[in-house]
Formats: sequence, C-alpha cells, structure tokens
Amino acid sequence: MKTSVQTLLFALTFLIYAETSAQYRDNTPPVGFVRPSGLVHILDVELANPYAYAGVSGGLWVINIANRSRPTVQGTYRPRGSSATRGGGQIYGLAVNGSVLYACERTNGLEVIDIANPSSPRSLSFYRQSNTHSYEQVLQHDSTLYLAAHEHGVETLDITNPRQPTHQSHTQTTSGMAIDVALSNTHAYVAVDLPITSISQTTEPISHLRLTQRVQ
Repeated sequence: MKTSVQTLLFALTFLIYAETSAQYRDNTPPVGFVRPSGLVHILDVELANPYAYAGVSGGLWVINIANRSRPTVQGTYRPRGSSATRGGGQIYGLAVNGSVLYACERTNGLEVIDIANPSSPRSLSFYRQSNTHSYEQVLQHDSTLYLAAHEHGVETLDITNPRQPTHQSHTQTTSGMAIDVALSNTHAYVAVDLPITSISQTTEPISHLRLTQRVQ
C-alpha cells in the first residue's frame, strides 16, 4: 500500500511538473525584469506610464519602465507601519490617481502617498477607521475609495481632499471576509475568504468569489 501511494505521489508530481514546464515553453519570454535584493515579495502592482508601482514586503517601489528591457527602481518608500512589531510595512493593495497613490497596509491602515516626485515619494496622510480594521485591497473611482476591509466588509472613503480622507459608508459582506473589490456600473463585486475551522464541517473550498450587495 505504501509503495502504491508513493508511486501515485510521484506520478502526480511528474504530471504537475510536465504541465508547468509546457506552460512556460509556450509562453512568450519576459521583455525585462527587476530582481529584488534580499527577501522581498512583490504583493501588488499598479501601472501609470512610465512607472510601475510595486507594493512589496518592505514598502513601495517606484519602477521606471520607460525602457522595458531594463526597468530600474527609481524610488522607494517605507510606510509608517514598517517596524517589525507592526507587520513590516507590507503593502498589499495599491491604487494610483494622478500624483497620489493609495496603499493598503492591512492592520497598519491606509497610507496616502505623494508620488509627484517618483524618486522621493512622501506621505500625505494616513487613515484607519479603528484598530480592528484590516485593509486588504483598494479601488479608486472618481473621488471615492473602496476598501476591502476583511471582516468589516467594504468601506468607502471620500478622497476629495487626499490630505484628509473621510469615512463615507460601510457595507458588511453577507459571509466571509472581504479581500478584494471590483466595480461595474453601480455595483461592487467582492471576493471573500471563508475561514474553515474543521475540514469535516464543510466541503466548500477555502477561498472563492462571491457577489455581495450593492454599495451605495
């Protein structure tokens, strides 16, 4: 029995490897790349030519992509939550609007960053509804920000004045924790993460997409 299980695992591993290898062979090779120094994870990317803004596990990178074959890191920013005791300043969600960038730092809150000078981004303001709020992703539309606020659903902010974001509304998701949000016309579509405490309690996948109620 043990031999059969080992054979099956080997076969599955081989199939996964073969499928992945074939996928990379079929894909077009990258035009250029930026190699992180040290242990850095890129968590989100927003484009606003000629720059790419990367949320990383240590803050923000501003990458000049004017020469796509040789992109270069032009500026960096370490948010106020960058201490080890506050989660390392990891930026999980980004939204760019002109010379202003909105960065979600999960439990550290939302940072509003002035990117008018790409070589030297600076803080404009900071927002967090309460110490229990965790912001996973952000979406900007006109003068409104939509925040996927984990167990607190979707929160909207008025950003008419980026130096002073103000709470506008809150919509609790019907189930699960909000981890991403998208807009279509007058509706918000929210991805929720459903925690599972015991495998025997449910046969549903751990994470999946659900549509939730309209956000005013």
